[in-house]
Amino acid sequence: MTVTVKKMIEDGGYYDFSVLAGHAGLNSREVKTVCVIDTPDIFGWIRGGEFLISSGFIFRDDPLAMVRVVEDSAAAGAAAFGVKVDRFLGSIPKEVFRAADLCSFPLIEIPAYYNHNDIINPVLTNLINSQAKLLDLSESVRNDFFEIIMNDGDIERILERLRAFLKRDVMFIDAYDGKRIAVGSEHFRNDAAMQNRETLLQSYRHEQVRMADRTYGYLLLGDGESSDPYDEIPMTHAKTTLLLRLQRDLAQRETERRYIEQFVQDILRRALRTPQEIWDRARIYRWHLEGPQVVLFFKDASQSPPESTERQYRLCLNMLASRFGSFPHSQMNGGLVCILPQIPQEWQSFKETLAETLETILDAVASMTGSSPRVGVGSPRENIFLCDKGFREAQKSLDLTQTTPRSKKTTFWDDLGVYRILTHVHTSEDARDFVDSHLAALIEYDGEGKDALVSTLAAIIRHNWHLKSAASELGIHYNTIKYRFRKICELLGEEELEPTLRLELFLAVELLEMGKNDR
Repeated sequence: MTVTVKKMIEDGGYYDFSVLAGHAGLNSREVKTVCVIDTPDIFGWIRGGEFLISSGFIFRDDPLAMVRVVEDSAAAGAAAFGVKVDRFLGSIPKEVFRAADLCSFPLIEIPAYYNHNDIINPVLTNLINSQAKLLDLSESVRNDFFEIIMNDGDIERILERLRAFLKRDVMFIDAYDGKRIAVGSEHFRNDAAMQNRETLLQSYRHEQVRMADRTYGYLLLGDGESSDPYDEIPMTHAKTTLLLRLQRDLAQRETERRYIEQFVQDILRRALRTPQEIWDRARIYRWHLEGPQVVLFFKDASQSPPESTERQYRLCLNMLASRFGSFPHSQMNGGLVCILPQIPQEWQSFKETLAETLETILDAVASMTGSSPRVGVGSPRENIFLCDKGFREAQKSLDLTQTTPRSKKTTFWDDLGVYRILTHVHTSEDARDFVDSHLAALIEYDGEGKDALVSTLAAIIRHNWHLKSAASELGIHYNTIKYRFRKICELLGEEELEPTLRLELFLAVELLEMGKNDR
């Protein structure tokens, strides 16, 4: 416990001491010992926390020497300076008062009838008693929290004990999964449930629960009685106890996570022999994997650092779990794969709901992390044993969001149409030859700095060969697009484009765009 100059005076019963100057330091300067000075040249001897006392004899011939004593002592971290004025000095120069006020260094007048031992012994006794009380309290608090750990107490039990010591509401926010645990008033618990982490940290006094360079969470304190100088003891022991509990929980979670991820990867790699084997193991994790399944594959398109990507995946998992309950999941192939079990037979209706849910999740994660998460969704599979195909479809769906001009945050495999075929061939030499045979003349024309015929053709195709609609998208006059379309036909050697050629041009333009995005 800190013994301030003010507390030293009060606890020692020194009501006849007079504080002459430096009042601002009464509550901020800590007393650790008492020293009698017999020379003005004391700067090199001060270690900090000294209550310096003097009879005044050494200043009898030069009272202004006290100015340097005050300034040097304050700079070196001494607590205060007490001097007997009446015995040898009679008065103290105003310059000394000014120096004490400027340094916030208490200058105290000690009555002449005090013996030095009357000051030294009580102050040192109080300091020793204070330290003994501190040690006793620390031991008692440590034992309380140690008992919680030994009895496998959870985080809520730790917080309840801390609240009893501090007499104020307390909350813990887990830095790993964002979970909040609050004990205290209804208003405080409502805040914990409704406010985001940043708002809570701004609204309440808090301390980090950390070890080395890792932050495990935040301990928040609500309003309560006036702060007790001993509050730091239960806070310190509570943080230590939380660290022990959190490290154990993290070790358990990490072990479970490895088993889960290995199991899910075994499913998706067909390493398990029968559906029954999968169902039996799934029940360990309380998963019911009978019936249709659908596979989701999340990936960060913004190339965030690993810790940010990890947070994205945790957020996606938590939000999905709040909607669909527990389900198999694993990080693999550079992303997060999730298997949603027990999909309703009516796929189209469920698909609409799933699409809305995924869009909401991706928007929320992007807002909270500043990233660009994407998700691919495979086609529904009638049982868990076929989910390896759904996983490949989900991956390809996600890959196609990077290679097509129609990129979306959520891509369903069964919405991709012809792209499901193009994704297999778009990097091949045959695909490049196909593009060259249909578009080489247009590409060469554009390369000479003339009209953008390839992009014009792409717009016309997007608008189902309606020139007016394409002109509106491109922001050009209708006569301009008619001229460009005639030029396209001329370079292709055709007076008009037959249905078969239109299909081929559509494929060529799509393969060209996919090839650009591959580079």
